[in-house]
Amino acid sequence: MDNAIVKYKRRQLNGFTYFDRYETRRPEFDDDSISNTNSARIEGLGPFCLLSDGLIRRILRCLDEESLCQCSLISSAFRVYADDEDMWKTICIKKRGGDWSYRGSWRRAALYDRSVSIPCKPPIIKVNPAISVDAYERWYRSTVPVETWNHLPIQHVDRRSSLSLEDFIQGYDSKCLPVIITDVTEKWKAHHWTKQMFLDKYAKYEFKTDEPDPRKRKTKLYVKMEDYMEYFESNNDEDPIYLFDDKLEERAEVREILREWSVPKYFEQDYFNALEEERPPYKWIVIGPQRSGSPFHTDPYRTSAWNALLKGRKRWVMWPYHLIPPGVDVDFDKNGNFESDSPEPVKWFLENYPFLPEDCKPVECILEEGEMIFVPSGWWHLVINLTETIAVTQNVCNRQNFDIVCAELDFDDEDLYEEFRNRLKEKVPGITFPTQMVKSGFRICFCDVPLCLNYLSIFQASIHLPSISSLPLELRGSCVRHHKSSGVTPCSDFYRKLHNYQTISIKTTTQLKQRSQTSNTQEQDIHTMSADIGLIGLAVMGENLVLNMESKGFTVAVTNRTTSKVDDFINGRAKGKKINGHHTVEALCKDLKKPRKVMIMVRAGSAVDQQIDQITPFLEKGDIIIDGGNSLYLDTTERQKKLEAKGFYYLGTGVSGGEEGALKGPSMMPGGSHPAWEHLKPIFQSIAAKVEDGSPCCDWVGEQGAGHFVKMVHNGIEYGDMQLISEAYHLLKSLLGFDNEKIAQTFEEWNKGDLDSYLIEITRDIFRKKDDEQKDKYVVDLILDSAGQKGTGKWTVNAALEFGMPLTTIGEAVFARCLSAQKDERVTASKILPGPKPGLLHGLSEEEKQKHVDSIRDAVLAAKIVSYTQGYVLMRAAAKEYGWKLNYGGVALMWRGGCIIRSKFLGKIKDAFDNKAELENLLFDKYFQDLIGNAQEGWRRTVISATTNGVPAPGISSSLAYYDGLRAEILPANLIQAQRDYFGAHTYQRLDKPKGEAFHTNWTGHGGTTSASSYNV
Repeated sequence: MDNAIVKYKRRQLNGFTYFDRYETRRPEFDDDSISNTNSARIEGLGPFCLLSDGLIRRILRCLDEESLCQCSLISSAFRVYADDEDMWKTICIKKRGGDWSYRGSWRRAALYDRSVSIPCKPPIIKVNPAISVDAYERWYRSTVPVETWNHLPIQHVDRRSSLSLEDFIQGYDSKCLPVIITDVTEKWKAHHWTKQMFLDKYAKYEFKTDEPDPRKRKTKLYVKMEDYMEYFESNNDEDPIYLFDDKLEERAEVREILREWSVPKYFEQDYFNALEEERPPYKWIVIGPQRSGSPFHTDPYRTSAWNALLKGRKRWVMWPYHLIPPGVDVDFDKNGNFESDSPEPVKWFLENYPFLPEDCKPVECILEEGEMIFVPSGWWHLVINLTETIAVTQNVCNRQNFDIVCAELDFDDEDLYEEFRNRLKEKVPGITFPTQMVKSGFRICFCDVPLCLNYLSIFQASIHLPSISSLPLELRGSCVRHHKSSGVTPCSDFYRKLHNYQTISIKTTTQLKQRSQTSNTQEQDIHTMSADIGLIGLAVMGENLVLNMESKGFTVAVTNRTTSKVDDFINGRAKGKKINGHHTVEALCKDLKKPRKVMIMVRAGSAVDQQIDQITPFLEKGDIIIDGGNSLYLDTTERQKKLEAKGFYYLGTGVSGGEEGALKGPSMMPGGSHPAWEHLKPIFQSIAAKVEDGSPCCDWVGEQGAGHFVKMVHNGIEYGDMQLISEAYHLLKSLLGFDNEKIAQTFEEWNKGDLDSYLIEITRDIFRKKDDEQKDKYVVDLILDSAGQKGTGKWTVNAALEFGMPLTTIGEAVFARCLSAQKDERVTASKILPGPKPGLLHGLSEEEKQKHVDSIRDAVLAAKIVSYTQGYVLMRAAAKEYGWKLNYGGVALMWRGGCIIRSKFLGKIKDAFDNKAELENLLFDKYFQDLIGNAQEGWRRTVISATTNGVPAPGISSSLAYYDGLRAEILPANLIQAQRDYFGAHTYQRLDKPKGEAFHTNWTGHGGTTSASSYNV
């Protein structure tokens, strides 16, 4: 497949531009006769080797299932044809309709009833191209990694957020331009859809697919959700089936799905609503596995469409209507109607995409989770799922495409159009229909002026865009494609007349791509290389870091995926500052001094990899990439390895402090390629927070993912601190009856002692903040008691499990957030589960209340010490595993200022490691021994009060359990090990024997002496 050679030539016909393939060659299979004379084919097929692949398949399709199975046993060559999955798919659906269980292959689905148990998924067997080139190619297309197309260096579609309806109409809909809007789905219930949710709620209900039902003419196949999800997880199809259901409203059992999203404000004007139940299909839910998608098509009646992606990633390839995408065949009838035939997405990407002419590149973008794309009226589009996806989509007829849709509808279905006219006149009095055009039998030209010229504008053409109504009458007549009686008006004739009317220069796409996009952003001279550092990602943290860098004397180049954010930033907060805005990463990289330093501030995960792939083509060896997001340390290590192999340096840098810290001075934890540190040190240490003696809260952490690991532990400790504070709040409110002001005063007092910290300080302020709308209520009392999390806490717990380190406080903090999210279950449980109800401790004097307050304070302090202790033990375990030379006192210094967990407390941690660099456990330091000893009585009293009165305090109580476990010379783990040896022969060590020697007891007398070898301490 990689050696395919494909060439195209242009052809004009019927107002369309075609790109015809005129040369196709695969060097390894130049002559079909090679396959026919190949010994593997001859020996495997016998006389059948003389037949074409198509004829062999036609013969086999005449056989019954048993005969096909027998054919597959004849030889490996026959098996290629007899086990053909497309053939078995047809057999299965004809036989069972939508009532099948996939179980790893269509052959199994066709042969076996549900009652038959099949143990495992069959292996994927590679096809020998010597037997069948066609079968090999289809096998290749079904197994080629979709990740091949996962990265798109240049995306042509604008990304906008907070886009007004007026700006959408003027900037995109009226100009027939696509756009991605990033903030449409955030408030939808559908935003939280998952595969499991659909399986849990709708397992037994049928959903419509894109697969034709061979038993019923012009209908699609319906499949139960549970059967589809089984197929979804394990299929090996070249073009997988996906759910594409527009009939939800008709079925009461699934109708509620439609209530979980709403039509975006940009599309509320939809004239087809006038048809009510008779309207054309228009509103779909789309669920599909990786590799599935839709081939090139235009939406029915040249409607516009929007597609909101709720889970996964999709790649979109688009052309305006007058450009027939390469690889697509279009057939017209005498009335101008047409049918198109397009290769499936994977086939098109393999056989057409790599060979597109430079002057016919498509408009492309990758749609990310939570984004919505607008597809203008009539645009050709192909979509492929780069991951498993869930989406909703809708077709729209509005004022902008009304005339075109009317013309198409009148041509395709005159009765429906007449009904549409009548209904719409009732609903929208005074609406004007394109009466003259329709009565004359005209159909709007496929290549009308705005459509053609705005396509070019996507590639930065500086062209005046006339509308149809602004053209002279003789030109308007050329804007029609067909007249029922007079035939075709060529597209070229229209351009000839337009050229006489107004001279425009339509340059090739290659030339257009070299021009700058018209914008308020003023690009810098690319040869000046004026910027000290570049930053990609202008969310709040990114913007504030840039302003911080600029305030310290550095020139910063910036860009963002949504280019309007660049313009807004440059013309707003960055106006008049040494900050250079760019619309592409290429321009940004050209603006940087060498070695180039590019900092990425995007969401952790695949977005970082995509950004790296976009940057590296414009970098040279020795240039530096910095990831300033919350990436998983293992990903950072892998990225460093890959980039260093290409000659680049990579830093994974933890940045803490929130938006205020980013602007005024964050805590920064860099790790990765050490040679890069000397280039970044002056910038990072100048913008970082400073402690009392002026030392920056930023220093080198270590190689590989050390920086991000330390930041991950920081975030885990942050989880623990927040949980302990919330438990203290719960106790003060539930047991002592404190109101918000009294709680605020309590935290204010605590902030003057050993608990002095940023989180205690902001907690005080939170309890004093009243709501802007309900003036008599506090904001905190109006907030739903369901805590969110972004994942770093879970990563910390996972790392602790991996290294075998107890991390009880942070672990309970993560689990407490998970439990808080189960709001409905908690409401139910509160009414039915027995136990003490949290209530006030009655009859307490003020002195006794203060004693309880002091005990709660001591409990928080002691548990906080345990949380930090566990965090440092985890860092020590990781450093030992990966060979990092962590400066534990230096880490405490980095956390002293700028970050979320900054506190007075951290100075004492630095002192402890300064006194003993190899300190095994923070609790072994004399200062912390004394501190936790003094707090111990109140700590235990608090756990008793919480437990007795039914107030959950998992962080405080689990910390105490760790403390008592750590100081216990003997634990009951000897019994656990005896149990393991009893049922699993896992062996044990003995107190009276040398350490490391394993023993096994035959506990029952008939278990034998054989033991397992998996004993680990």
